[in-house]
Amino acid sequence: MVTVKKIDIASAFRVGALVSGLISLVVLAIFVLFQATIFSSLMSMSASVNGQPMPSSASSFLGAASVASICLFYGCGVVIQTIVGGITAALGAFFYNIVANQFGGLQVQLTGEVFEQVEASKQKNAFFDADFEA
Repeated sequence: MVTVKKIDIASAFRVGALVSGLISLVVLAIFVLFQATIFSSLMSMSASVNGQPMPSSASSFLGAASVASICLFYGCGVVIQTIVGGITAALGAFFYNIVANQFGGLQVQLTGEVFEQVEASKQKNAFFDADFEA
């Protein structure tokens, strides 16, 4: 068994930010596609209100505003989610370090040639083993 005693907070922030940013790229892209579909259907509905066509200048303004709002939402959403994900991972690492210091860390069993050699080469702890020797 290997015990994870400490997690580096900076590396947790970096990994958490990158993972969260990549997830938000995908999730927000799907959301933006739905939002664009809704905007386009609203534009087509508003193009003929009460049977009268909407002026082309108003139609083009609404189209540009909807595209700009979608791009702004997507860009800001990805940046904010990346920062929040990094902060969350850093806080998780910070609190894990506190708990692991008090109660012990996660115990993980790793297999493989390298790990078996490490287990075989562990030395005795002279402080504790002296009490049990005859």
